[in-house]
Amino acid sequence: QLVLAKRTRKPLRLAPILLVGEAGVGKTHFAQCLAKALATTISIQRLDTDISGAFLLGSDRKWSNSRHGMLFELVVAGEYANPVIVLDELDKSPRHLNGTSPMGCLYSVLEPISASSVRDISLVFEFDASLVTWIATANNAWLLDAPLRSRFREFHIQMPTAAQCLVLAEGVMHAAVRALDVRGFRLDPSLRRHVAHLPARQIYQLTQEAVALATAAGRKSLGESDFPRWVMDDAATEDTSLPTLPTLH
Repeated sequence: QLVLAKRTRKPLRLAPILLVGEAGVGKTHFAQCLAKALATTISIQRLDTDISGAFLLGSDRKWSNSRHGMLFELVVAGEYANPVIVLDELDKSPRHLNGTSPMGCLYSVLEPISASSVRDISLVFEFDASLVTWIATANNAWLLDAPLRSRFREFHIQMPTAAQCLVLAEGVMHAAVRALDVRGFRLDPSLRRHVAHLPARQIYQLTQEAVALATAAGRKSLGESDFPRWVMDDAATEDTSLPTLPTLH
């Protein structure tokens, strides 16, 4: 799609994407990276809460608290016509008593033709939202309504292997150190084996806390003593003199 947009000199429109996988595999992180690569804004809407369809296209004008929707806010009032909108936990969106989902408002905005003339209910204002990049995440795609699911290009994200976890852990640790901008700080790659079994978010937090401890002690590198005892204790269970236990790394 990028190649075709460049060749035809038309605006880039990415087909709606559905990322399916277990929690913690980096689905939302990917969406944030994609928005950065496209040099546009990103809005993340969690759908595992009590939410109505009005959040997207506004509420009826007859209500005193009527308000325009998120799509108008991002496309018309925002800086970019092609924001990235993340529908997080789409499979957990609430349903009404009659079994219908408030996500029914998505059907039209996910189709290129109907998305080019979207109407916000509260403003009675029509605008073009066809360049929005939609990224939905789900743990179980089978919980989605078939018509809604068919509008996405579906990708199943597998949990990383043990070897991949080591590589990912090192990458997350380096990112955590870079974000702190501590000059001349060194990271021992061997430390990754102690945290590779943890979620990326936790590895990031533990690394930054460890850097703070090392910096307070006047050191420019991390050591095992900078991490919580329980992290090192988990690694100690891998002693070859002990019965082999099923561990990730």
